[in-house]
Amino acid sequence: MQKKRLALVIGVILFLMGSNLPVSILAEEALSTRPKPLYKKGIEYAAEGKFKEAEEQFKKNLGINKSDSTSLSSLGALKDFKEGKINQEYTLSLFKGLNYAYDGKPQQAIEELQKAIEISPEYAKAYNLLGIIYASLGESQEAITYFQEAIELKPKYAEACSNLAAIYQSLGRYQEAITHYQKVVQEDPNSTEAYINIGAAYASLGRYQEAITHYQKVIKIDPVYAKAYYSLGLVYLMLDQFTKSEENLQKAKELYQQKGDRQSVQTTEEYLNKIHPITDAIKKSP
Repeated sequence: MQKKRLALVIGVILFLMGSNLPVSILAEEALSTRPKPLYKKGIEYAAEGKFKEAEEQFKKNLGINKSDSTSLSSLGALKDFKEGKINQEYTLSLFKGLNYAYDGKPQQAIEELQKAIEISPEYAKAYNLLGIIYASLGESQEAITYFQEAIELKPKYAEACSNLAAIYQSLGRYQEAITHYQKVVQEDPNSTEAYINIGAAYASLGRYQEAITHYQKVIKIDPVYAKAYYSLGLVYLMLDQFTKSEENLQKAKELYQQKGDRQSVQTTEEYLNKIHPITDAIKKSP
């Protein structure tokens, strides 16, 4: 029993230190390898200077997915253009850079975004996008520098704060990650992703009760958020609270099944299969 327990703990530690970290930068993602997202056409229109068509496309996208952060962010840039906060040259360079990024051309994207910064160095969005591109290239320090500059220009810039936090978390700088994710939830108290990542950072620091608190906040906001139950199950396992671990992992499995997420179902089942002998032994013990 002790050997099984040790092997299980090692597996959970590896999970908490690695795969529970953000796998992609939140909002305004660049260099995606997935099929073209809905907002790509809007970006292409904007990169060609067809701002009216781009605006219509982004609004159409939001009709399908109200939480489409890229469409929301792009509409914000077009609004700033209309209001004269940025000029046409800057707006074109911004969207050209973003378009190059999605097309897998990071160097051209960097050149365009640096042009944008030369035109309007006080506008934060280009810095944030540059940070995303450098992060995707594995150049963490450059990414950190640009995210920090974006936040310096716009202290309540939630996307940049989240992106900077994700970089720190990927580097194992968990306390710094927590600090910046907390800035995100100050602006958006319902940000489930920020709470999930705060919980993961606390778990990686071995501060399991604080991790539990943040995962429970996620469930309060979204009672069918499978990842929150899954993460809770693993943290309870680290605390030797096997029954609670089993309950939360079982709930996560059911929710993943409802979503048709077979890979997550399989991963969750692997943990449940290892926990069942322990909980069965607990039930049989006097």
